[in-house]
Amino acid sequence: MFTPLEATRLSDQAESLIEELITNGELKVGAQLPGERELVNRLGVSRTVVREAIGRLASRGILRVQAGKGTFVTGTPSTALNDRWQAWLSGDRDKVRAMLEVREVLEVRGGAWAVERATEPELMELRRAHEEFERCVAGGHVSDIAHADMLFHFQLAVCAHNDVLISFVQNINESIATSRRSALAAPGGAIKSLQEHGAILLAVEARDPARAMEAVASHIRRVLSDIDRAFQSEVGGEPA
Repeated sequence: MFTPLEATRLSDQAESLIEELITNGELKVGAQLPGERELVNRLGVSRTVVREAIGRLASRGILRVQAGKGTFVTGTPSTALNDRWQAWLSGDRDKVRAMLEVREVLEVRGGAWAVERATEPELMELRRAHEEFERCVAGGHVSDIAHADMLFHFQLAVCAHNDVLISFVQNINESIATSRRSALAAPGGAIKSLQEHGAILLAVEARDPARAMEAVASHIRRVLSDIDRAFQSEVGGEPA
């Protein structure tokens, strides 16, 4: 499972190797790492190097060192990053607002990319996602509506053919889940989103990049305004 490392930046290499073993599933969440002596022998490095690599991974939330028990895998690199991100973002209106402002920049451009790059089967999936959202809005269950909303935005990112955008949309979907539900539960919120999604869909299907960008921008700005109001109602204050 481990192979000796070369002498350049050994702690970096050791950290990367252990991280790779976690990422590819050889070391699963909950598993205990081999003991320090065994790691030293298998990696061909000093105890100091092993300790430094483990310390870095622990600081990132990937490993947990338990005194007298050993070192355990607590998460993959992606889940550890997402957990820290969620903790940073949770319940803070200013951070949610900042995230939605970034979302506007990326997803607006993504709307144009979807026009330029989407295949016909991908456009059909986007329409199906919109129709599913419409069914959920008619059903009136906020959790279903929120899930369908996430799927629509995810499929729009898929149409854009940009892996970074897809990853961003996946992460922001989790980060703003509570705020999204609040906005969709507000009077008229789900209906407005349905209409706005429809405008985005029609613009992408028409292969009109300017219209698609404007439709996405209008949708996200309105959602941001609704989320602002939802935050204010929760804290009982006046809009900022």
